[in-house]
Order: sequence, then structure tokens, then C-alpha cells
Amino acid sequence: ELAAKAAAEEAAAAAAAEAAFVESVRKEAARVKTAEVPTSWLQVIIRTALIIVTFLMLALLVFPPLSSRSPGPRFTQDIPIEFGHNGGGGHAPENTLAAIEFAAARKARGVELDVLLTQDNVLVAFHDTDVSLKTDGSGSVAATTYPDLEKLNAAHSFCHGPIDAGAPPPPSNGGRKAFCAQPHRIPTLLEAVDLALKLKLLVILEAKPGIDVGASVPLLSDLFESRPALYEQALVISF
Repeated sequence: ELAAKAAAEEAAAAAAAEAAFVESVRKEAARVKTAEVPTSWLQVIIRTALIIVTFLMLALLVFPPLSSRSPGPRFTQDIPIEFGHNGGGGHAPENTLAAIEFAAARKARGVELDVLLTQDNVLVAFHDTDVSLKTDGSGSVAATTYPDLEKLNAAHSFCHGPIDAGAPPPPSNGGRKAFCAQPHRIPTLLEAVDLALKLKLLVILEAKPGIDVGASVPLLSDLFESRPALYEQALVISF
């Protein structure tokens, strides 16, 4: 009887020990599982953060922040926008540097400039294919080199010809005499564009009929590449 009792107690103790062992294993497994959850979530968070950072870096490369863009105005701004036609809108010798300065002084938001190509492949700001209509010279722009064009007075017609209808000289600038005290040369397009950008003006470049498209398009492309602000501040048009 004593032996049977001892055997029963031993069996009970073994069962209790086994239960205790199983319970300890279960608790340890639960603890390990609980400890792994934060690590797993931490990995997810880190990976998500890396994806977001990578996306933002790519976005900055494709879409630079406004602070890194041209400080000048852009065509995305509200309209209407006042432009000086031919630079001065008939109040100054057209397509000259003086006309661009006049437009800025009159608070215009931009200027429209005409574009032609010389015999030696220089883009110039000039309206007529025949220089005799506006200057004191003769011949076509396309058949004249820029050094020869530069010698002409681009204000000759403005100062000595009839006043354009609808464009009386404003009294604030002293009339035409303010521009006729000295000659004004035909500027290169680069000079005209640089001045417009300096004065924070929008620019519309009109390639005039008769211009050599094959030769002028690469030159216009080079102009935009050399002056990246033009991509936001200028348009090229033609009829």
C-alpha cells in the first residue's frame, strides 16, 4: 500500500513537473513572439521611410522647388498681362534696348520682340526683312552681316517718319525727342533677351515670316539652353 501511494505521488509530481515545463515553454514562446513584433514593425517602418525618402529625392530632381527656379515672372501667372509690342508699343524705337527699358519703366509685364536671322547667322531683334523701312540703311537682313547691321540707326524711321496712329508719345518721356538725341542700333537677340531677363520681363519671341527656319531653330534652342530662365519666362511664336 505504501509503495502504491509512493508511486502515485511520484506520478503526480512528474505530471506537475511536466505541466510546469510545458507552461514555461508556452510562456517563453509567447515572450519571444511578443519581442519579435516590434522588430518586425520596425523593419516595416524603416523600409517605408526609405521608400518615401527615395521618392522625395526623385521628385526634387524632376520638379525642383520654386526657390531654385527663375526668380522672374512666369507665364503661369494670372492674366491679363500687359506687353510692350515690339518692345515699346509704338512709344519707343521698336525692338531696341531702349524700347525694352521703356516697357519696364511703364510697368509692362513683358515685351514682344521680333526675330530675324542675318547673313552670318546671328539672331537679331528686328521686324522687317528690308532694313530700309525702319533704319537709315538698305537691303535685306538675311543678306547683311551683323557688323554691317549694327552700324545702322534702328530709330531712324521712329525719329523722322510719321507718328504711328494710336501711339502718341507719352508726355512723361519727353516725346520722341527723348529717343532721338542719339542713334539706336539693332541689338542681337541675345542682348535683347538678357536685358529683358534682367528687368524681370516676360518675353514673346516672334520668328518673322521669311526667316530661315532650318538655321534659326537650332540657334533659338541654344539661346534657351544658355538662358534656362527663358523656359519659364519666354514663348516662341510664328505665323
